[in-house]
Amino acid sequence: SLQMLARAWRGELGAKVIGITGSVGKTSVKDITKAILPGRVHASNENFNTEIGLPLTILEAPADTETLVLEMAMRGEGQIAELATIAEPDVGVITNVGPVHVELLGSIEAVAAAKAELIGGVGPDGVMIVPFEAGYLEPHVEGVPGLVRFGGEGDVRVVELDVTAGATRATIETLQGEQKFEFPFAEPHNLLNALAAIGAGVAAGFT
Repeated sequence: SLQMLARAWRGELGAKVIGITGSVGKTSVKDITKAILPGRVHASNENFNTEIGLPLTILEAPADTETLVLEMAMRGEGQIAELATIAEPDVGVITNVGPVHVELLGSIEAVAAAKAELIGGVGPDGVMIVPFEAGYLEPHVEGVPGLVRFGGEGDVRVVELDVTAGATRATIETLQGEQKFEFPFAEPHNLLNALAAIGAGVAAGFT
């Protein structure tokens, strides 16, 4: 019942929806995406990302929400597909695939397949954001239309970088051109998370 209510409210809102999953980094990508997007943005509190937390996040969204940023957790086969059915994301982000929950799914290849359920969730008109080096995810993204890769030599990449204590200044190139960013962190993995967030923003139609 909760999920049905959430799906109905998602349709009523008419907001752009960004769905984010991955073995690690999804909460950080969600937080950075919420921070950089303009307009009225609603996102999951903390890591409300399950079959209960995601519907609650949608139902908490104010009526004037323009963009929904939703984190999606995976503990088994079919769960990302279930969450995508509720959220109907326009943009999907897979941060990475690693050996998390292998004990539940049996192999890292199975973890990648479970994460890749998000690809079907965004539909033929959606955009998927994936790492430049997708690893175990690669077989699932080959031939996917509207694919945007971040990091490395991908579509969203760093062209200039200056890292000091507690801060990162970077010029980042996207399919829409370059922009300078300043972030309140110095860790390389968070810069990669920021690239994923920027890719999601561009895919959602922001400059």
